[in-house]
Amino acid sequence: MKSIFSSFKKRLQQPKPLQWYISAPLPLFAGLALMLVLLVAPKVIEDLVKANAVETAVDLTKTLQKIRNYYAEHVLSEVSNTESIEITHLHKLSDNSIPIPATFLMEMAQSYSEEDKLRVNVTSPYPFNSRKSRAMDDFQKLAWQQLTLNPEQPVSTFDNVAGNRVVKVALPDKLTASACVDCHNSHQDSSRRDWQLGDVRGILEITVDVELSLKRANQLSFMMILVSFVSLLILVLFNRHIAKKVVTPLSAITSAMTSLSERKIVSTESSHSGYKEVNALGNAFLNFQNSEQKRQALENEVRQLAYYDSLTGLPNRSAALERLNEQANLASTKHSFALIIINIEKFNEINDTLGYNIGDQTLIQVAKRITDVFAQEYVARFNTTEFAVIMPCNNAKGEPCPLKVEAMTKQVINRLQSPMMIEEHQLHLSISIGINQVVNSASNEQQINEIVAHGNIALHQAETSHTQKIVTYTPELSNALNQRVSMIKALKLAIANNELVPFFQPQLDLTSGELVGAEVLLRWIKPDGTLVPPFTFIPLAEASGLILPIGKLVLEQACQLNKQWQDKGFKPFRVAVNVSGVQFDQDNIVDEVSNALTLSGLEPKWLELEVTETALMADINEIIAKLSQLRELGIELAIDDFGTGYSSLNYLKRLPINRLKIDQSFVRNVIDNEDDQAIIEMILNLGKSMKLSVLAEGVEGPAEEAFLKSMNCDEVQGYYYAKPMPASDFEVYLSKLN
Repeated sequence: MKSIFSSFKKRLQQPKPLQWYISAPLPLFAGLALMLVLLVAPKVIEDLVKANAVETAVDLTKTLQKIRNYYAEHVLSEVSNTESIEITHLHKLSDNSIPIPATFLMEMAQSYSEEDKLRVNVTSPYPFNSRKSRAMDDFQKLAWQQLTLNPEQPVSTFDNVAGNRVVKVALPDKLTASACVDCHNSHQDSSRRDWQLGDVRGILEITVDVELSLKRANQLSFMMILVSFVSLLILVLFNRHIAKKVVTPLSAITSAMTSLSERKIVSTESSHSGYKEVNALGNAFLNFQNSEQKRQALENEVRQLAYYDSLTGLPNRSAALERLNEQANLASTKHSFALIIINIEKFNEINDTLGYNIGDQTLIQVAKRITDVFAQEYVARFNTTEFAVIMPCNNAKGEPCPLKVEAMTKQVINRLQSPMMIEEHQLHLSISIGINQVVNSASNEQQINEIVAHGNIALHQAETSHTQKIVTYTPELSNALNQRVSMIKALKLAIANNELVPFFQPQLDLTSGELVGAEVLLRWIKPDGTLVPPFTFIPLAEASGLILPIGKLVLEQACQLNKQWQDKGFKPFRVAVNVSGVQFDQDNIVDEVSNALTLSGLEPKWLELEVTETALMADINEIIAKLSQLRELGIELAIDDFGTGYSSLNYLKRLPINRLKIDQSFVRNVIDNEDDQAIIEMILNLGKSMKLSVLAEGVEGPAEEAFLKSMNCDEVQGYYYAKPMPASDFEVYLSKLN
């Protein structure tokens, strides 16, 4: 209750419109007065009618008692000595008898009829013995109790009799005459004989019909209330009219001022209120409004140029950073937001191949698709190929932010990667999305830069991933990025310091056991002798582009070393060099291989390039053309890690290759795994049917060797025969073979 009162009090204290102060108090207080009258009037009317009925009953009682006393003192005293006349309460049974005073009083009371709107009843808790059957009702019993305690105070109540409202009034019937006292003490039927003068012998109950009085009073009350209401309504309407003439132009000015402060375009016409001061104020405001709108229009033009992208119409990076600053001010455990950065991968290819006009139309379509998905969110063009979405979310009220963001980003990436028709060109875009969930942020330049940096880190992770194109930032990504940056710096130094060393692992003919080739495996050996695992730096080299100079170096070294060994008289064998997908995608891959052969003087037939199955999963015609150019050089080609990709037979048979390499994951557990056995058998049969040589890598024991022999595998490679070794050790290995 206290809080309700406080809330009501607070509302009353809040500023109100001027029209409220002019027009509201009068109807408010008048309405309260009318409600009070409506609530109180029925009670007041009933009390007045009741008081009038009680007054009537008191007057009647006094009259009856006076008549009874007169009868007792003057009439009965005259006839009491007459023996021929009997004084009895049964006087109606005899012609020569008269009633005692009490009976006389009762008969006078009974003489009142309904036409008099009165009924009088006399009763007593001490009736004569002949009248003991007359029981008191509830009202009479209550009245007797109260009159016994306070005889001077009449007892009254409302009741319904035959459908009419009546007032029952109970008054004390006192023994006020000595003759009455003597009579009651001496009468043979009296139930009590110790009466004294002034005792309350019984009750005079007077019932007053007030139905007509109540109706007339209510009618009068209704007419008074109606007249008051009509008068009040006229007064309120007049008051409202006056208030409207003053407030309407002031409200228009206030509304226009508010719109101007919110930078909205408004149109306000001059109005005449009939009041000189208000008209002058309105004219002055119109002049101010015109000047302000011109200033705002000019400011909006400048702002549009500064904060909006002219091509897409979206807010630009500057505007987005300001919005980020606003969101950072709000960020808390209950109010978080997400920064979503959407990038179009390889967008420059569209500009370069189809022209900038197509590129611009593509950006417009991308912007539209993003805003369609994020219709309720803030979308901006972050830079040339990136769009940013700022999505606030409240964990306390709705869906958790991560789930909401995940659903929306999946929806937008599906929309953006669906075919897009630009003029006659059907485009298929590749999209990456980086997400940064922000909670408990601070609003300063460093913090905003960090928010954006974390979004870019997540985006970079998505761009470098072949499978996960939506990435949410975690601190681990920053750690990984820092490690990558450090590793890239170290890798650059390693290239310069010749820390990247080619190792060679023999490849043998399974039937004869003769050396037929050697795979070049790159190792990173630091100056302190520490060996950096290939799986640590090779993916990083591919992602950073360092794989290109590394791959070129390895290719040249492999050709040179193989030529040197041949010049030393060792039996010729092929050297197998791995080519990453990044290298293979380069347009100059054929030239690099040709140059390596030319520089080393190695015959092309002693060089084999191993390309992974996944690196060939692109435009089939382009892949075949590039492989054919390499084959024309005279080198051999092998598909590495065969069986781990998704090549179809129709695709495979078109490739100009020489060899299939069974991935070691199938060889490692071939003895105990029937599925691996079936896969190896299938690859071997496939190789034979396509007239391709098949090499199994990862052979680590005699059991695997025996199984492969039973399957008629052509060539093998693995730790069972020799570990990868540096060039000097491999040369010793060659010497032992000779």
